[in-house]
Amino acid sequence: MEDLHLSSNNFGGVVPAALAASPALTHILASRFQPVHWGIPDRVQPGEGERVVTGLSLAGMNLTRTIPAAVGDLKNLTWLDLSYNNLSGAFPAWSRALCSGSLTSPTTPSTTAPLPRDIGSLSPAMEHLNLSSNSFSGGVPSAVAALPALRSLILHTNLFTGVYPAEAISNLSRLESLTLAYNVFALAPVPVAFAPG
Repeated sequence: MEDLHLSSNNFGGVVPAALAASPALTHILASRFQPVHWGIPDRVQPGEGERVVTGLSLAGMNLTRTIPAAVGDLKNLTWLDLSYNNLSGAFPAWSRALCSGSLTSPTTPSTTAPLPRDIGSLSPAMEHLNLSSNSFSGGVPSAVAALPALRSLILHTNLFTGVYPAEAISNLSRLESLTLAYNVFALAPVPVAFAPG
C-alpha cells in the first residue's frame, strides 16, 4: 500500500502502529480525523531504516497533544500540510527531517505567536508547505527562503503583519504558488520581486 487516506472519519481507539510501518507507504492523509491515540512507535527501531513517506497531511486535526517522535524520522518529506489547526507558534525545534516533540493548539482562540524563525531548517527537499488557517502573527521570517525546493507556500488566513520578505522569497527559484491572502500585512506596493522573472 502506497497511499493511506483516513480523512474526515469518526474512527476512534488506536491507529495501529503497523500502518506507519508499511515499507511501501508514501502518503498519509489524516485530515479532520481525530483518533484517541496514534499507535505509532516513539522512534523507528534500529535496523528498520528510514521511512519513505514523502507526504503528510494533519490538517484540521485540532492538534493538542504530542506528535509521535517517529514523525521526526520521516526523512523524505516533500510536502507537509498543518492547516486548520489554530497553531500559534508552539512548535518544537525543527530537525533537518521534520520535527519532534509537540504541536499544540492555543489555549484560547485569541492566542497568537510568530512563525518560528528556525522554520528554514525543515527538510531541504520540502516542496509544498501549507500553514494556512492558523493563528500565526508577526512577520514572516526570511528564513523560509532557506527551503530551496519549495514550489508552493500557503500562508493565508493567519495574522501576519509587517512587510513580507519579498527579496528573500524571490530567491526561491522553484516557487510556483504563493498564497498570502487574509492576513494584515502593512500597506505597501506589491513587491517587484513577485513579478514573473
